[in-house]
Amino acid sequence: MKFANNHIFVISTIVYVVINLIENTIHYNIGRNFDIEHFHDIMYVPPSSLDFVRIISVMAVFAVLQGIFTVMLVNRFH
Repeated sequence: MKFANNHIFVISTIVYVVINLIENTIHYNIGRNFDIEHFHDIMYVPPSSLDFVRIISVMAVFAVLQGIFTVMLVNRFH
């Protein structure tokens, strides 16, 4: 069962990171363009290196927590 737990943890963490990286870059750009009046004027700008490190750091904490909670729930209901 330990292999299954590791597998669930790794897969759920990877899925979380990929989806949230996309979502966080969208939110980053919404925040950068909050004062633009027309939607078509919004431009995608990748985060600066420092902002990207901040995004990844916060996201890593939540990815690990999400993976742990997923394994706990699978073990609880399995």
